[in-house]
Amino acid sequence: MKAVLRAEHGEQTVATAVSGYYLAGHLMRTYHGMMIAIADDQWHVFQQMSDEQFLRTLQQLAAKVNLAKFRKNKRGPKKPKPKPVYDPKHPHVSTAKLLGGATTP
Repeated sequence: MKAVLRAEHGEQTVATAVSGYYLAGHLMRTYHGMMIAIADDQWHVFQQMSDEQFLRTLQQLAAKVNLAKFRKNKRGPKKPKPKPVYDPKHPHVSTAKLLGGATTP
């Protein structure tokens, strides 16, 4: 599916803007609905197509895809962790505290 989208919408656009996660989720939901709504004998048209006809059909469908529905979510920059405060009375700081882990009982 991504290959057909790249052919229709451009390599760079699909690589930088389309989320495979959202695309796969949409395809999965649509597939289940189509299996319920469309009878088995209606799918034979695809079996009778040549490879070229099937590719043209996929390209026509890909041209109609609204890529905004499958936009990647860009994560913002991570905030740096504050440096532990040095206490001269307790100079040792455990590795677990430095890593932010919970103490063990």
